[in-house]
Amino acid sequence: MFSNSKISGAHFLKFGFEGRLLRVNNGEAQAFDVNFSFSPGLTQGPDPTKATLTGGNSLASMLLGLGSGTMTRNSKIADTESLYYAWYFGDDWKLNSRLTVNLGVRYEIQVPRTERHDRMNYFDPDVPSPLAGPAGIPGLKGGIVFVGTNGVGRRQFPIRWGNVAPRLGFAYQLTRRTILRGGAGIFFAGAPTTAGGVIGNFGYRTDTPFVGSQDGLTPYSYLSNPFPNGLLQPTGSSQGLLTAVGTAIQEPLPNATVPYTENWSLDIQR
Repeated sequence: MFSNSKISGAHFLKFGFEGRLLRVNNGEAQAFDVNFSFSPGLTQGPDPTKATLTGGNSLASMLLGLGSGTMTRNSKIADTESLYYAWYFGDDWKLNSRLTVNLGVRYEIQVPRTERHDRMNYFDPDVPSPLAGPAGIPGLKGGIVFVGTNGVGRRQFPIRWGNVAPRLGFAYQLTRRTILRGGAGIFFAGAPTTAGGVIGNFGYRTDTPFVGSQDGLTPYSYLSNPFPNGLLQPTGSSQGLLTAVGTAIQEPLPNATVPYTENWSLDIQR
């Protein structure tokens, strides 16, 4: 960080530079998140295909070991890094003994994050989908795009270059004891593109389902061995746009912008 000031006649000049290196390392490689639930559906009767207010019992289903749920592995693995740069300039200009004008501008560049091993992705709603042909839907678009693969850059988001934040203010002495002050400015906040532990990482985490019954009537697997076929392994970027097909996803969009506020003030001091 660098800051300086200079008095030149009726001007009080302030200028400087600020740079930040942001790193967030979040590793839960061996963390397991298990969520099991049990419904009365598999113990209801006398007709197991018809639910009633008194038929079935969730506790009985649990004692039998019949339920559903998932086991999530590698839910968060991220070694992210982002950069922040800002330049600023201000001028407190004393026009006369009663009026001072404050002029300023700040320019910021929030460089979006990268991940040490490129374990990030995002959802691109405009990329041609490989399911267009098999689904018989010409022009079908949308899919998960992995950073650092197939010519894609290492960042999830493009750099926003237009973050210019002007400032304008004044102080005017109305009388010996009364001063009128006012000001306005634009202020940028931290972008959702900076280093963080919550990122799009489908392909690098797995959700293995526990299926107690495939048809709601016949037991398929039990709580004593909820994953008879073993746990699913992370696929990384190997499946490309077909990653997580048929499942619910929660991914960032590449058009994320930097949020900002516009502030105004006007007051009288006596």
